[in-house]
Amino acid sequence: MKFKRWMPRVLVFLLAMSSGLLYVRSSKGQISYRPKKQPIAFNHFVHVHENELACEDCHQGVKTGYRATLPTTETCSLCHSEPQGSSTKEKALIEGYIKEGKPILWQRLFVLPDHAVFSHRIHVVRGGIACQDCHGPMDMQKEPPRRLLKVLTMDDCMDCHKQQGALLDCNGCHR
Repeated sequence: MKFKRWMPRVLVFLLAMSSGLLYVRSSKGQISYRPKKQPIAFNHFVHVHENELACEDCHQGVKTGYRATLPTTETCSLCHSEPQGSSTKEKALIEGYIKEGKPILWQRLFVLPDHAVFSHRIHVVRGGIACQDCHGPMDMQKEPPRRLLKVLTMDDCMDCHKQQGALLDCNGCHR
């Protein structure tokens, strides 16, 4: 009898989880299905395809470290010391950050749990994996995505490791 009372709640919860309607959070990391708003309407398409910048030009650390950092104000100022682009509002925003030396508070979309270890250098340099393989078609985005373009699971990582002939040892990626 009690089974009939709680079973519909369990089914609704599982359906909400599978459809991405819930916000999942652990104490060590998070995957957020809530939309995020970036401080600047950054156009990846223009930067990558029209200005021919590589991902690592703005996301330093891609080829040298564990993390691919988010662009700093100093990184943006390398190209934006003079106003560029057609959006008056965005030009003013970027100029303001640069003049005031304020950090641009980008909202991180990808957050790994603390127990997971991931090195961009190993995957990009040694593995030859393109950014789009894990992050989705970010280079085609004309405005900042509000959600992940591609949600990765451990199964995705394991499948890739199998295809690439990479290690499948748990301790290689988990601490």
